[in-house]
Amino acid sequence: MKYTGPVSSHGITTSYCSSGSFYHTRANFAVSSYHSLICLIPAHARRVSGFLGPLLTPSFFVSSQTAYEAPHDLYLSEHILALQLGNCYLLLALLGLFILNTTTEIKTVRAYLAALWIADIGHVGVTAWAMGIKDFTDVASWNAMAWGNLGATVFLFAMRSLYFLGTFGLNQEKSNAQRVKEMEALLDQMKAGGKTKEL
Repeated sequence: MKYTGPVSSHGITTSYCSSGSFYHTRANFAVSSYHSLICLIPAHARRVSGFLGPLLTPSFFVSSQTAYEAPHDLYLSEHILALQLGNCYLLLALLGLFILNTTTEIKTVRAYLAALWIADIGHVGVTAWAMGIKDFTDVASWNAMAWGNLGATVFLFAMRSLYFLGTFGLNQEKSNAQRVKEMEALLDQMKAGGKTKEL
């Protein structure tokens, strides 16, 4: 059986066997390095902090949800809710890590980002409702938690919106059939040039 090493085209890295099947395709074309730097990395960092906050300082985490509530001894129900929220943040962090590092389907990545995009709207909406119009519009009075719930979420929402608008060049994906056709053409050229190796 003949084998060629990794071949790249349009951001797709593929290894190929002469039996006619691609056995590994990496979806590094799905999320650009630029998008990862300004969107995915901050999002993962935010989720980790959202997990550690209620775990390490639950009273501060709960009280800082509003700007005027002093830290207090938590009721058991408050403590449980804070820990469960932290667990949800951990779940989101793990889902993002696993999905974006294992999937080879651009549809999966886009569906994942679409779910986050929709959740951003609810996150900002609930926070704004709880703060009230006066505190919501008084940006100077926002505490760190408000900046996390509003500022960071709006930023990530904007970045995801730009992704879907094609700003990062991610709406140029071709059909799977076209990708396979291009890869086969490249492999034929490599074989013609004697670049294949015997296993």
